[in-house]
Amino acid sequence: MNGNFVLLLDIYGELLSKTQREALDLKYNSDLSLSEIAEEMGGISRQSVNEAQRNGEKKLLELERVLKNAEKLVLEKKLAAEAAG
Repeated sequence: MNGNFVLLLDIYGELLSKTQREALDLKYNSDLSLSEIAEEMGGISRQSVNEAQRNGEKKLLELERVLKNAEKLVLEKKLAAEAAG
């Protein structure tokens, strides 16, 4: 599932709050723990980080459910690969 969230974050990240985007970026792109993310984000609580991540992931999934941009991108890449080879 992590790979999916990386793609969704790339596509829809700007639609998240700054806190959600940063917490998810540090989780998926920097592979930091809740404690490390909390410290990196200025000493906010681990609970706040966890909440931001859960809410951000929920929003990313909802955006993809409605817009299907990631699904279209994956399909386009698959079709291009099949055509090339």
